[in-house]
Amino acid sequence: MEHLNQTNSKGFELVGFVAYEDYNPVLFTIFFIIYILTLTGNILIIVVVYYNTSLHTPMYFFITSLSCLEILYVTTTTPKLLTMLVTKNNKISFCWCLVQMYIVHSLGITECYLFVIMAIDRYVAICKPLRYSILMNTRVVRNLILVCWMPGFLSNSSSFLYFSIVFFFVEESCQSLFCDIVPYLQLGM
Repeated sequence: MEHLNQTNSKGFELVGFVAYEDYNPVLFTIFFIIYILTLTGNILIIVVVYYNTSLHTPMYFFITSLSCLEILYVTTTTPKLLTMLVTKNNKISFCWCLVQMYIVHSLGITECYLFVIMAIDRYVAICKPLRYSILMNTRVVRNLILVCWMPGFLSNSSSFLYFSIVFFFVEESCQSLFCDIVPYLQLGM
């Protein structure tokens, strides 16, 4: 049986900050502070909405879901970037690159679905204010959030399965800070 995957290496090098190697401590500090502020802000939103019962409305449930999504977004890429800045080891494995791309793109799709549902929620609140509490009850809101998250992660599974089987690398380095589809495709086919 013929193997379709013809990878010539176990990974490759992300060379986004190689030209600024002298500034790694400064870049690390800046990105670390931004990362911590992002996590803190989103966790604060989740905690405030959870403990303040007057905020238990559909709009704030959607904002809480958006905060969870943002936490996952930054936690997917930033720790690897911080590790690369500290250790000066820019290598990333093929498998982790695929996982990172899959999660980032799945979260992006989920975010789009979530924005659509939030727009529909605001439409119902403005155009049908008397029926809003009946139309957008807790069960409906939870189902809508679930409907946002599930297709977001399922819709691009087949394309990333294809990437993992077919693509191989002819280059050992990638001009990017994290794994994304365009730099990945530029590595070779």
